Amino acid sequence: MHVSLDSALGRQRRLNSVGESVLQIAPNAAAAYSLRSLTGGDPKVVRVRRKSDNAERDFTASGVTSGALTSFVNEDVTIYQSDFSADANGWFGSTSLPTGNQDGVSDSAGTSKDNVLKLVKQADSQGYMQRDQGVVAGLTYTVSGSFFAPASNTAVDGIAIKDGVAGSSLSDYPSGYLTSDGTWTDFSFSYTATTGGTQRVNFGISSLGSNPNNSSTGSAGDIVYIADLKFVQTTSDGFVETWYDQSGNGRDATQSVAGSQPKIVDAGVLVSGGLDFDGSDDFLTNGTAIMNNAANAYASVVLSRTSTTSNEIPLSFPADSTGNRGFDLRLSSGTTSQLSIRTSAGSSNASGSFATASGSNVLLTGTFNAGLSSDEAKFFGNGSLVGSASNSGSGLINNGDNGGLFIGRFGSPTNFGAHLNGKVEEVIVYTSDQTANRVALETNINSEYS
Repeated sequence: MHVSLDSALGRQRRLNSVGESVLQIAPNAAAAYSLRSLTGGDPKVVRVRRKSDNAERDFTASGVTSGALTSFVNEDVTIYQSDFSADANGWFGSTSLPTGNQDGVSDSAGTSKDNVLKLVKQADSQGYMQRDQGVVAGLTYTVSGSFFAPASNTAVDGIAIKDGVAGSSLSDYPSGYLTSDGTWTDFSFSYTATTGGTQRVNFGISSLGSNPNNSSTGSAGDIVYIADLKFVQTTSDGFVETWYDQSGNGRDATQSVAGSQPKIVDAGVLVSGGLDFDGSDDFLTNGTAIMNNAANAYASVVLSRTSTTSNEIPLSFPADSTGNRGFDLRLSSGTTSQLSIRTSAGSSNASGSFATASGSNVLLTGTFNAGLSSDEAKFFGNGSLVGSASNSGSGLINNGDNGGLFIGRFGSPTNFGAHLNGKVEEVIVYTSDQTANRVALETNINSEYS
């Protein structure tokens, strides 16, 4: 008999203190992953890698909600600090000639600097130098330094620093015109990059108005000196290297390959909805055979889909290489997906139609119980039974030699379904019969995530 989440909420209110413990701690789970505490304390929940410098740090549940995680990801990191002591430090010119190792460069006020870059304009057309600092589109940077445009120049009176290399209006130069009155001039500005990779430093000719790419007759031979140029990244992306198991069994889900780690901070902001899997190559795995000779299985997953255009598998316990049973939760393409739980190839496969529209938070639960005369698999969507199947004869789930749990991908990337293009907030797994506890567990999850 189906019990709705609404009626289950009433049941939850009547639970005694032991029942509350079941809801809060999910005792005896085989594995449990969440950004909230499932233990009642403040457990370690994730290890996060920030993209700016690949530094990693562990965070507890309170560290996620307090902002400590995003503060770590967004710590200022210098991605480029100029060193012109020997050469142009990787800058190269177009209608300009950059030369490093300039010492004793003095301005009209008598200020002198060493280890300076000298930039000489080679033609009357636009002149610039460029270099790839590793700037990433969507992230924020502070650029600072010092420059000097001699008063003897014909037209050049400063510099203009570009966001990338495309575009020709002054709006493509977040620095604006940085002008010098013939003395060393310090500058600093911040901007959010609209394009990644190579950045340009143009000769600045403020009389050109809104079009800094125009030419100026007689400007060939004009000079700018640049020193102490620095790019500091002030926001970043954060990725999950480890999703810690809160069950106490040490079955942490990890991903050591940076390009396959799900995102948790996007352009400096904590991702809403959990860990973000890109649908291409992101996944986490624990490498431990959780469901080894298991007669019972239970798994709940809270997720939202970013795209519904392909078959996707948010959770998988792949069958072993001899063909014994695995346990997978699957989503098909389309906003009304054909959800399925498969415990082997062609048997005990429960499926049913359930809406999983893009951006909608859903709770999927799969159960399997092996009986003496029949095995039964059931699939639940947001607490409602959407599919079931049984077959004669008993059987055990065994994913022994194909690793353990995979979050965001099927156990074999070349088999059925694509990587998940969406977000996962919570995964709770049992290898015991949770028929009597399912409604209470799902009600607790619903109370947290609606």
